[in-house]
Amino acid sequence: MFYLTNRDANLKLGFEFLNNLPSDFDTARSNWEKWVPFVMNVSTPEKTIAITEKMKAYMTVYEVEKIYNGIKNLLDSMAHEEDQLFRHYSYESIFEISVEYLHVDQCFEVVVWFILAEYPEGKIEGYNVGFRFIVDKLEIEHFVEDFYNNFKKVCLQCSISKTDYF
Repeated sequence: MFYLTNRDANLKLGFEFLNNLPSDFDTARSNWEKWVPFVMNVSTPEKTIAITEKMKAYMTVYEVEKIYNGIKNLLDSMAHEEDQLFRHYSYESIFEISVEYLHVDQCFEVVVWFILAEYPEGKIEGYNVGFRFIVDKLEIEHFVEDFYNNFKKVCLQCSISKTDYF
């Protein structure tokens, strides 16, 4: 699992793609139809909220590409001296993430919502849990690089050709 750690080093967003692709995974399908399992968590000294392997959470290859390119575009926008926002709501209604570049402070604000109305261990909770935190440029660069490398590793182990990922 790789992590995005906040500026105060008291919160970590963990993420990992898993190698156990669904049995009907077909590389000939469109990126909308290729589902990749993942786990994700946010931990603080007081609390951990997690999307676990047991929950069988998936995102499409299209979503993976969207998140990667969205964050990369934010990093590229730093030269334009303006605030920029990227937001993604997972198609399976599992989580929501937004990353905003704040030009004046030269940092990134990350907001992650876990949609607990449906997911924790199959129980209905009926509410969402969110975290808002600040990260520096170097931290977000490492995270997006790890995101790409972890996905590439899964692709290589699961016979997805190099042209099938970004």
